[in-house]
Amino acid sequence: MENKLASEIQNITEEAKEMFLKTSDRLFLERVEKEHKLAKQYYGREILELLQNIDDAYDPGCNQTCEACFELSDDCFIVSNYGKPFTMETLQRLCQGSVSSKEGKYIGSKGIGFRSILNWSNKVEIYSQSGESDYIAVRFSSDYANKKLEEIKEYDHIKTQMEELKRKNITPSFPIFKAPEPIEPIEKTYDTVIKIFINDEIKVKIRESVKNFDKYSLLFLPNVQKISFKDNSETTTVYTKKRDTETKDK
Repeated sequence: MENKLASEIQNITEEAKEMFLKTSDRLFLERVEKEHKLAKQYYGREILELLQNIDDAYDPGCNQTCEACFELSDDCFIVSNYGKPFTMETLQRLCQGSVSSKEGKYIGSKGIGFRSILNWSNKVEIYSQSGESDYIAVRFSSDYANKKLEEIKEYDHIKTQMEELKRKNITPSFPIFKAPEPIEPIEKTYDTVIKIFINDEIKVKIRESVKNFDKYSLLFLPNVQKISFKDNSETTTVYTKKRDTETKDK
């Protein structure tokens, strides 16, 4: 990854640290609580929220069908799509939890729902590029976030907020989505690939979510025309939608 882009990604975390270290604020506690509550609020809606992001990201000018591909492997749930890629602006807004973007598209209010994947995983990687745009490759993980917590936890006002979080039965942690880590790009076919690293227990839950997926959800996703679910590279279920909004499964 280019040094300039990697530096901009690292700056997101450094700015969050500086914000938390303002002794006049309780921003650390508030942001940890917010990330925790939002994930729980969207429990059970993870696939639908990811689909909504894909629908929002679709770019008719990409000359590709708006397709969502979900693939379950041994340790990862991979979400791929064509459409508007992540940019530094949309990455920053995802990290900030903003409710809108300049274009009113992609992350937008759906960036809040994107946090629902924390119900599944504490390690997520995003690879996103289309055409000649910058290649955004970042990892969000509890390991990296915990390193950042180590850098601020000895400050007295942070200690106080950590104790309050414990009393609320919330594990003190540096908010994962405040700590993007630049990583190396990978070769990919789709414009955006999201890797959600999972364990066996979550794999069972995802399979159950796929089994119970309501195909008529496509009616509320104006752009998505095809959804593919694959299990260990074998396509198990495909939903398609015609322009007249008819849905069918294969």
